[in-house]
Amino acid sequence: MPIITVSYEKGQFTGDGQALLHGVREALTAAFSLPPDDVFTLLRVYEPEYVRFPKGQETSILVEVSCFSGRSAEQKERFFQLAARAVTDVGGDAEHMLAVVHDITMENWGVWGGQSAKKAFAPK
Repeated sequence: MPIITVSYEKGQFTGDGQALLHGVREALTAAFSLPPDDVFTLLRVYEPEYVRFPKGQETSILVEVSCFSGRSAEQKERFFQLAARAVTDVGGDAEHMLAVVHDITMENWGVWGGQSAKKAFAPK
């Protein structure tokens, strides 16, 4: 169950945020071969005074994916390409998109009443 968070500064992206979130979700399900109902998605829009980027860097859309470890470099590269296309498709500038995949081991996910995913998904 990956978690996608798409964030941007209010006014920096003027397209449809829901369409952007949907496109990035489709990019992830295609690249990682996931069922479409197995992805948790969040859209965050920040007021300009709450956003600071490194000097000289113009990131307008931040895409973060937290997922169980184990995806190949090829799957991640495919996701980056498809996410960039999704940004462009809704009027964003893919040159100003930053995408990050956080590979997290299963013992670092707490699920189903407070147990680790490693324990929850262990063979019985």
